[in-house]
Amino acid sequence: MPRRTAVQDRRYAEGLCVQCGQRPYREGLQSCAECASKQAKHHHRYWEKLIHELGEHYGHVCVCCGEDNQLFLTLGRIDAESVGNVGGHMAYRRLRREGWPEGYQRLCANCSLGKQRNGGICPHILTL
Repeated sequence: MPRRTAVQDRRYAEGLCVQCGQRPYREGLQSCAECASKQAKHHHRYWEKLIHELGEHYGHVCVCCGEDNQLFLTLGRIDAESVGNVGGHMAYRRLRREGWPEGYQRLCANCSLGKQRNGGICPHILTL
């Protein structure tokens, strides 16, 4: 995250929006409503782009059951010794910096949890 400028530091000390200098809509906040809205939209677009890049490399569907709703999909490790999700924007940013390394797979939340609770084997596999 970029460091604040001297102007932004002054605004922060005065209790103003660090971006535009207006009074925030609530005490203790660093941004006014308009700047907070712009920032939220920016972060949403960034997150969507990151998830799309992740899907381009690791796939857009669950490798176990075929679920394709992106809201349900997570990223998990393939090796059985490291069962668990690799999630959140910080983990995805790290994977992107590392060139989307191998050893990960897309799983839906159900299959991921099933693998965690079943020693690395998805319950779907047991019922097939």
